[in-house]
Amino acid sequence: MKKLTLKRTYDIATVVFITVVILFTFTANTMAEENALTLLEKGADLIVQGKYSEAINVLTQALKEDFPAEQQLESNYAVIYANRGDAYFKLGLADKALEDYDSALELDKTFPEVLLNRGVIKKKLGDYEGALRDYTKAIEAKSMFPAAHFNKGELLVEMGRNEEALEQLSKYILLVADNPHVYNLRGELYLKEKRYNLALGDFNSALYIDKENAEALKNIGWVYIETKDYTGAERELNKAIAINPDFAEAYMLRSKAREGLGNRAGAEADRKKAKSLNPNL
Repeated sequence: MKKLTLKRTYDIATVVFITVVILFTFTANTMAEENALTLLEKGADLIVQGKYSEAINVLTQALKEDFPAEQQLESNYAVIYANRGDAYFKLGLADKALEDYDSALELDKTFPEVLLNRGVIKKKLGDYEGALRDYTKAIEAKSMFPAAHFNKGELLVEMGRNEEALEQLSKYILLVADNPHVYNLRGELYLKEKRYNLALGDFNSALYIDKENAEALKNIGWVYIETKDYTGAERELNKAIAINPDFAEAYMLRSKAREGLGNRAGAEADRKKAKSLNPNL
């Protein structure tokens, strides 16, 4: 039996997509009749095809059927609820998805992927404390679970709990060392704490992974502004803008670098450009 590979989207602009992989395997003889197992497989296939309403109908029927005798376990029905919850989530029915995730966890209290997915929905609904509890439980159930470490770290950033966020993002990096977004995120926390060498280390790590990472170049420029190296700042921000000509934050930072260099006309031009791209700056 298979579980889906799903992609979760977060609300803040700098965030990357998190892929949650949940894989269950059962050994069973091929059966002609439809039972809970075959219906679960059919429902999973329908979700992969984007046929979420059909998947919900099939999975609802699966809950009424029996698994093959050797697999008739309550925890197997948790997988059905988990899949159906994913289908509801894809349809934007958060309340229904939460109900199914709750049902799955009543049957299997340490189902890490369901804990993660429930945390994602709670975060979207503004229940940050509830999301944090679910991410923490997911990690307790499955210590080497990169998605849960990432989600928890990012949530802690949004909650302003920077020291905890640094610790959590560092745990994620031990598991996944090639995600430039996470180095940028951790580096920005170091920068806010004026730990400039550590911040530069992270931003350079992001650039090592992705040489065209405009966010990392912008952040390096930010470090140089903070340390009053305006020439270095302008150089790095020029690179960021060359990669992304619509990067409002880079223009605003470059205006500060140019102000520091005495280039008032250039600074004013950059401020106007930044405001035209993002009036909220």
